[in-house]
Amino acid sequence: MATTVSDLAQPEHGAGFYLRGVWLFFKRMWPAIYDLSTAEAYVYASAVAFNALLSFFAFLVLIGNVLENWARWHEGYETAYRLMMAIAPAEAGSVIRALDSVTRNLGKSASLYSTFALIFTSSGVLMPLELALNRAWGIKQVRSTIKQQLVYLPLVITCAAVILCFVALASVWDQALAKILPFEAAHKLVFNSTSAIFAAPCITLVFFLIYYWLPNGKVQTSRVFFTSAAMAVLWVLMTFAYRLLLPILNFRLRYGRDLFAIVTVITWFFISSFILLLGANLSAREILPRRFTDEEQVRTPVQPDEFGTRVVVEK
Repeated sequence: MATTVSDLAQPEHGAGFYLRGVWLFFKRMWPAIYDLSTAEAYVYASAVAFNALLSFFAFLVLIGNVLENWARWHEGYETAYRLMMAIAPAEAGSVIRALDSVTRNLGKSASLYSTFALIFTSSGVLMPLELALNRAWGIKQVRSTIKQQLVYLPLVITCAAVILCFVALASVWDQALAKILPFEAAHKLVFNSTSAIFAAPCITLVFFLIYYWLPNGKVQTSRVFFTSAAMAVLWVLMTFAYRLLLPILNFRLRYGRDLFAIVTVITWFFISSFILLLGANLSAREILPRRFTDEEQVRTPVQPDEFGTRVVVEK
């Protein structure tokens, strides 16, 4: 039986030690980042972004119908709508309001169409991600079309269930704020400011399901989880940075009043697809120190690693 422990007396380290650690961390990440510049990654990102755009509309209408027309949970629907308005770029507000109008006015007929559209478009989103994950993990065998559908549909349903759970939590917070803050402006400001608190864990679980479920082989849970959390935080930061850059990009001036909103959403999805692909690459690489992973550590007794941690192996 082997156990790994660190020395009780750790030497003091200067700035050079930590700079070297940052450099080693970047060196480990660089192949995954560089891979995003390849033509193959561009094709994957384009396929994910285009199909995600189609799935996004169908998915939101379906979720809205489940909350508003099937469950009759008006408060949950209003919370989901506020969350989307808070997280999505402001210029995309007209698109979300149009989806809100479809959900409220067309009702269950829109839900039926959205269900079939979601089943069809989810393959277009998940298939490139599956190929990217298989390539990152070195998995050569690809699922058949029937097996892909048997994997994709439960994955979409599970992701929808995760999102609904977080909408329920956010709804409780939303109603509590309504009681504490009677003024609508203050209520909206606080809710929008705390939206990332609900978005980041939800996105982490969704990313984890994608990175863990899609590869056609065994993957390492700890790597996938840490990668999912990192990519979720990166996605939230990217979204808010994108919101800040939109006035500089000024899509309204370049594309006109009728097209700027959809161009804003398309660009947002395209950047998000690269983050998903980056996570796919990183999930298959050993980025974190080994003590944070569940891999077997095979080392000689009292052998220091790159950070000077000494490993003692007891037999």
